[in-house]
Amino acid sequence: MRFSWRTDATRRVKPLGVFGRIVGSLFFALFLAMGLFFLWLISQQTWQTVQSYRWPVVACVIESSSVETKGDRYQAVIQYRYEVGGRTLRSDRVALRAHDVDDYTEAQRQVTAYPAGDTRQCYVNPADPHEAILVHESLWSAVVILLPLVFVAIGGGGIYVMWR
Repeated sequence: MRFSWRTDATRRVKPLGVFGRIVGSLFFALFLAMGLFFLWLISQQTWQTVQSYRWPVVACVIESSSVETKGDRYQAVIQYRYEVGGRTLRSDRVALRAHDVDDYTEAQRQVTAYPAGDTRQCYVNPADPHEAILVHESLWSAVVILLPLVFVAIGGGGIYVMWR
């Protein structure tokens, strides 16, 4: 009797036909498309955040600050005025994107940090002076770009392996 170390797992696998490659490619194309779409979305937001760091600093006066309730969420609403090119403008944007919180105490803490009558600095968009923010968003959010890159790698790599 002859003994062989070869198992079913080491036997040669029959190559995929054209139909199998097409079906496999469609599956991996879905991963690739999702990854590229989310990569584009996150890149757009990251680029806006990076651009806001180049906006000029202007003195602004806090006119009012309060907590607004949105269902079971809360948002700090801070209204302020600032001058650009001899014109007085107003804004209520704290950051580029609105940040609702689920804890009233957290929203109240944000409001307390910007009392009415206080003079602060704000950042004004030079392309549109009506757009101003009080704080920059963190650039650490750019790290999230790595997540869709995993999908791009799986999708692109899968398609490559299917047709190799």
